[in-house]
Amino acid sequence: LGIVGLALALRTYALGEPPMLGGDEAGWGVFARGISSGGGNPFGFGWYGWPALGEYVTALSLRVQGATIEGLRLPSALAGTLTAAIVWAYGARTMGRFGGAVAGLVAATTILHVHLSRQGFQNVFDGLFAIVVLAALERAWSESRRDLFILAGAALAIAQHFYASARVFPIIVLGFKGALVDLAVQKLGPIS
Repeated sequence: LGIVGLALALRTYALGEPPMLGGDEAGWGVFARGISSGGGNPFGFGWYGWPALGEYVTALSLRVQGATIEGLRLPSALAGTLTAAIVWAYGARTMGRFGGAVAGLVAATTILHVHLSRQGFQNVFDGLFAIVVLAALERAWSESRRDLFILAGAALAIAQHFYASARVFPIIVLGFKGALVDLAVQKLGPIS
């Protein structure tokens, strides 16, 4: 809980400061505010042709908190915090408590991740989707759990509607799956 609390504090402290927005962040906010007034397609394209689903998350935040800088930035702060929490939990599951603590601490405090988590656009969601997809896929594979394969596939599909860099996720998943298959073959030993 300390790592998650640290991640949340780093991402939400003085979230409305500085009280100005960069061009991309402001454009993102204006588009999301238009969505909260009604209209659009969550699975279409949004501001500057980016996938629109992430803007719907921001629009929901603006609807709940009002058209504020904090309302614009909070979804990214929460996504970044959740990313650090899942990295910590997955690290603890696969590498023990110490390994999980180190992985979670790195995710919670890496300056670029903290910076992107404090911005009012969707870049930081890629890290969240990446860890959800890979952790669910690994656990589904090791425990033969269909529900986790479905979670991995759903997260992979939804990620495509957030930020463009998620388009590389299917290639990463294929590589990850190949590594899992290779490990399974090595575990079985040579076929006689």
